[in-house]
Amino acid sequence: IQRGYDNIIEKTKKVNRLDETIAKNVENDVAQQVRKFISDNKLHNLIHLEATSKRYYCYDSLASSVIGFTGSENNGLYGLEYKYEEALSGTNGIYTTARDSYGNEMPTEYENYVEAKDGYSLTTTIDMFIQYELENQLRATLADNGASERVCGIVMDVKTGRVLAMSTIPDFNCNDPWTLDSYFLDMLS
Repeated sequence: IQRGYDNIIEKTKKVNRLDETIAKNVENDVAQQVRKFISDNKLHNLIHLEATSKRYYCYDSLASSVIGFTGSENNGLYGLEYKYEEALSGTNGIYTTARDSYGNEMPTEYENYVEAKDGYSLTTTIDMFIQYELENQLRATLADNGASERVCGIVMDVKTGRVLAMSTIPDFNCNDPWTLDSYFLDMLS
């Protein structure tokens, strides 16, 4: 956390530059440290923070191959996130304000705020407990049988055809899909 804060502060010390984005998608605690720095040093007209949203997957890798993940701009890149990107994304909010040539805010009559609108929710027939057990069985199968690349499985309700669980192992953490897990790291070494 401190390193992220230090990087941001170090970049603000550059001179003779125009507006520049220093960091994107920083965690809330880093943003709080930057706010304190701005306040302590009276830099309200020089450093600005912009609120963004970020999707968070509370079960990390559970059903990751089904759910998928989003990129740095919160756009769906894989799985249901990609397939239903348009419906899930919603509409960004807009905050407009006027500033003079010195960066000072102009009178409030120029300010305009349009609230963001949430996208739609998506409900699947996946049963979290069955999904968890399927993934455990697939991990055991991968380890016991030495599959060369991956194992896949689907659990369906035979009466209705509803998909109760579906997975591909090895999987990934939806909150950090770019970090390779130990299975993939072992394959590279």
